[in-house]
Amino acid sequence: RTLLILWADLTMRGCTALRFAVLLSTAACAIATAEPGTHLQHQSNSLSTTDLVPPTSTSQSAPLPLPLPLHTTLDGHGVLEVVYESAAFAGPNTSSVVPTASGSWNNPELFSVEYLGVLTGGAVVSPVSPVKSASAHPAGAGDPSPAAGLVGAVTFNCSVVNGRARLWVDDHLLCDVAAPHPVDPSLAPLPPFMVLEAGQPYFLRVQFAKNVSSSVESAFAVTWAAVTPGGPPPASTAFAPIPQTALLAPSPDHPQMMRFAAQRKAASGWGAWHRPSALAATLLPEGATLTVGLCQVSADACMDPTAVFTPEQDRGQEEPKSDAVSRPGVYAWDRSYWQLYLTWHGLNVSLEWSGTNANQLGGDQDVSVVATVVDGNASDFTLLLTGSFVFERGGDVETSDTTVSLNPGGSLRRVAVAAFSGHSGVSPLQRHAGEPTGSVRVSLIGSAAASTNLRQFGAIVAAVNAARSAAVFRVGQQSLAPGLQRAGTAMQSCLMWNVIYDPMETAPFVQVSRSFTFQPYELFEWDTFFGSLMLSFDTASLPLAVSSVIQIIKSKTLGPALDGHGFVPGYNKGGRWKSEDRTERPVGAQILLRMWRRWNGVPGAMPLQWALELVYPDLLDWHRWLWTSRVDPSTGLALIGSDPCFTPGTNQTQRWCKPSWGMGGLQGARFESLDNSPMYDAPDGYELWNGTTYRMRLLDVGQSAAIVAECEALAAIADVLGKTADAIMLRKRQASMSAIIAKRMWLPELSVYSNLLVNGTPYPRISPTSFYPLLAGIATDAQATAMVTQWLTQKDRFCVPPDADAWPFANRSGCFWGVPSISADDPAFLVAGGT
Repeated sequence: RTLLILWADLTMRGCTALRFAVLLSTAACAIATAEPGTHLQHQSNSLSTTDLVPPTSTSQSAPLPLPLPLHTTLDGHGVLEVVYESAAFAGPNTSSVVPTASGSWNNPELFSVEYLGVLTGGAVVSPVSPVKSASAHPAGAGDPSPAAGLVGAVTFNCSVVNGRARLWVDDHLLCDVAAPHPVDPSLAPLPPFMVLEAGQPYFLRVQFAKNVSSSVESAFAVTWAAVTPGGPPPASTAFAPIPQTALLAPSPDHPQMMRFAAQRKAASGWGAWHRPSALAATLLPEGATLTVGLCQVSADACMDPTAVFTPEQDRGQEEPKSDAVSRPGVYAWDRSYWQLYLTWHGLNVSLEWSGTNANQLGGDQDVSVVATVVDGNASDFTLLLTGSFVFERGGDVETSDTTVSLNPGGSLRRVAVAAFSGHSGVSPLQRHAGEPTGSVRVSLIGSAAASTNLRQFGAIVAAVNAARSAAVFRVGQQSLAPGLQRAGTAMQSCLMWNVIYDPMETAPFVQVSRSFTFQPYELFEWDTFFGSLMLSFDTASLPLAVSSVIQIIKSKTLGPALDGHGFVPGYNKGGRWKSEDRTERPVGAQILLRMWRRWNGVPGAMPLQWALELVYPDLLDWHRWLWTSRVDPSTGLALIGSDPCFTPGTNQTQRWCKPSWGMGGLQGARFESLDNSPMYDAPDGYELWNGTTYRMRLLDVGQSAAIVAECEALAAIADVLGKTADAIMLRKRQASMSAIIAKRMWLPELSVYSNLLVNGTPYPRISPTSFYPLLAGIATDAQATAMVTQWLTQKDRFCVPPDADAWPFANRSGCFWGVPSISADDPAFLVAGGT
């Protein structure tokens, strides 16, 4: 991860830094191959529709095109209500501005509803007990004063009949009602309240869906009430609808509306979107899914199409276990092709999918799959095709002898997948006891194929063959050397196999691994940013890259005061469980700025100005939290830490969140940096952890330099957005901390930057974070040269060869892989195979 961001930025840093970047690019290509308080969730399945505020329209209902055209104007107080003729929040719809987010519907079919509005904070709750802001960022140069205004703490109540609903305020999930989810709500509670600042705008979004046909009336209502932090929960009679005067329907050019339009495009078409199964091809937004598997005739047994199956299946402790294994192959940026090998009960089969090119959206989206036996007795096995609906979407699945039909309801497209055998003498197969419902089988003799639009075996094979040939990595129209092309294709494929979707998020995103979690999914902070950077190499995957950056930034916590001024968490598990105690290295502004500089204004690339406007306030909040919570005021350098999630107003006696691993301790702080690095092993007789401040007693060169680099990038974004005062403040901080790092953390006798104990003593346990001052532009050319020649390219230190021809060092008895997590001459370094 360090290599990728350094490589991306150092190319802008002059001759010496450029040489360093070339060295890093060599390594990068090699890597590429290889229940306290009051809960906001109030579930009520006994709500009477007479308790709901009827949606009185203030404008005539009319179709709402997707994306919303910019010339459309939506005026007046209230929220925009969009009612879709499907459970997928997509397709034909009607829209109107209504007084508040509530409604009732006597519709036996599947449907979904969105409410979108801008909520004004402050004295809009009656009555409100104003409290001084307990901001996570006390007043400092360029920061708002905590006494700048009065604030009100509010809790929300979401009531649902015959459906499921979620409520987000500024992307903070505050209601999750009647939505079965693998994250146990009792273990991952939502925040007990949210503090709204007077006069500040907050974007409100509600999604309600009915995904099972029934004649029962559906209803939804959101109400709120004032709450005193640390006090008792409000009485049920205190809850009232959000007043219409506190709400404004969003304009089409609001950054959030621009986001939703862009992310709808990203969340469209066929792909391996469904994290639990790498064998499933899913059509978004419908959620229609075709899962491929195998049946063994002699054993009268089939693979379970509902079982968790990932590309890393059975490879490690975190991965699920199965009697089937796979090896993932090429996956194109535009999802026009993906492939993996599947082995089960002695049969090895290659599975290849061809989807509609992601750049050709607008018409029907189609998918084809070809199964070719590589090894084993094909006559004893059949290909199993199973239809289903995922992502909380509803629909009907019907089968005939060789066809699986998926009907998402409403006016969305009905998908019919026809299966064929490559052996002309094979008749349709009879169902048997081990075959799952909603499935069809086809013989694997002579290969097998299936498609949503092609109806001849040869045509399907030809289409998949053509997609395979076009799936290699390219940089524009440039031809690449074979070795570099293979490395690029490996990077592309690894990234795309890890691009998934989940309804808890607004749109698709890239995660570190499909299987590295027991939750529905897991977003790690800088892992997601680095994955997004690599995804941004191509216009076809740029929407996924931007979507991923938005989703990790919008995972921002409410902050210690629950006032919205939080930070991007180290992880986001399933949309509910976040690391409320810690972040990771701040790199978000750098990644987003690099995307904007690369693609803004480029013909054929998506515009990105709206993305800067959308996430800049969150990035600035993150920076301010870091500056006040992770910078030691006595030295001006950064530390790392892990803060308990105490409920405001309880005098640090109650915690509201599910604790993350290591919260409030040294290990939790380690996770804010390089998880288990020996550089955080304390020297003899030195207490590294301060249990009072919840900070490590170590001035961290990596964290300090990362903050400097973020200041620089944030200031550049502020320039683009015309935020002059912010830019001045950020550059002052950049200059101040840069000077301190250069003066105090450079060890001339060792020619390296080093961490310091809080007493000022150097603690040179050298890790990759010592190179971060190069990323931040702090190191001089002479220092950069010294670090490259004396540390980076030394076999007994960081083991990066001075040129590509020397890669890798033939030195398995010592440092073999480039850039280990601790210098190879450190006593804690473990040689491969050592103890």
